[in-house]
Amino acid sequence: MLTVAISLAKDHDVTILWDQSQKEDIVAKANRRFGFDLSGFSFKDSFFTRNISLPKRLLLSRNYDAIFVLSDGSIPLVSCDLVLHFQSPMEWVRTGSFLTRLKLSRVNKFICNSLFTKEYIDKRFHIISD
Repeated sequence: MLTVAISLAKDHDVTILWDQSQKEDIVAKANRRFGFDLSGFSFKDSFFTRNISLPKRLLLSRNYDAIFVLSDGSIPLVSCDLVLHFQSPMEWVRTGSFLTRLKLSRVNKFICNSLFTKEYIDKRFHIISD
């Protein structure tokens, strides 16, 4: 995800949504482990937590043109464009529920990290991912 952020930052303003109490730790680890310089990035507290209500999340997400999310199976509702990235099959997601179908209809682009994951996600979620 940091590689995506660095790539996008060449032509766009990128904000990394991350727990601010851990910002210095993630910046140092990214530099030490991968040689990434994240010093020029804007960091803000993530609003994808259980203690942030849906109305507040929708309000906060209006400040962005798009949000790129690494999914753990969850599909957030936001009020801007949403790119959802899957790194593995998500067997536990109830894809047939009305709420899940509603959330999927709001995603602008689905990305998978491999053909194996793509084949599974496309079939399971009834979508066409990249």
